[in-house]
Amino acid sequence: MAEIIKREFTIKADDGVTLSVVEKSTGGDNQSKILLVHGSGCGWEYWDVPLNNYSVMDGLAEEGFQVYALECRGYGRSDRPDGRTVTASRLAADAALVAREISEPDERIGLVGHSSSGIVVLMAAAQTPENWSRLAVLGAPYRCINPQFEAYASQMIKAAETEGQDTVPNGHHLEIETRLNEPEEEIIKWYKELISASYPRIPAAVFADVVENPTIPLIPAVQVPTLLINGSNEYVVDPKDALDLLNDLGSDDKGVVILPGSYHLPFLEKHGHRDLLACLNFWFSRN
Repeated sequence: MAEIIKREFTIKADDGVTLSVVEKSTGGDNQSKILLVHGSGCGWEYWDVPLNNYSVMDGLAEEGFQVYALECRGYGRSDRPDGRTVTASRLAADAALVAREISEPDERIGLVGHSSSGIVVLMAAAQTPENWSRLAVLGAPYRCINPQFEAYASQMIKAAETEGQDTVPNGHHLEIETRLNEPEEEIIKWYKELISASYPRIPAAVFADVVENPTIPLIPAVQVPTLLINGSNEYVVDPKDALDLLNDLGSDDKGVVILPGSYHLPFLEKHGHRDLLACLNFWFSRN
């Protein structure tokens, strides 16, 4: 098996914010590129869980892809501007900027977004279709939100308004083991420690964008081939809403996959991370 090479670098956005990017590949020539964009509760690391062969990045690299994970502004090693400016529109522009920086002229790359960044990547696909070959959207709401998550998002919005802060306390990892399929104790321990140490507070603006979803009017304009991926026990996405999103997408090349038994964070699940990897490998290997 070829050695996986890891590289970390930064890209300067048009407004001066520095964005951190992690790359993994086996170093081969002419490898297809995929950009991964994390959701609101964690930074890039859940794409690269360092235990028990859970790493989605390693799995994709072993399949011959050149994989990049963006650390969104407001998170981890990227700059942290006012959290009220970290909107879906701003993050979509960041993703497009990173794509241009890591690709060759006229090259299109794959794009994956999870949860709130599913909204982000759909917006990027509608606004900058020239950048993208294929799109995968994992656990992203559309016109309505599963009531279980709507209450949490509303709580975060209220917290930002009450505290007058640009960030809000991050509590999504609390009791996360109750919202995973066959959780392994050491994976849960790693994740909770990661959130507590690196992401105790998160940008406030994203929760309003999840509830109001500014991408809705853009969905019919999305012509990039798109795969929707949700867990059968998903607690953010409403099942009917996911089918509405599938039907409204402008692309003729589209589909939906339901991961059996999975919840909202399959990267942390014993079977979910393998099922997710299989879906991504299948989708981005298509011509």
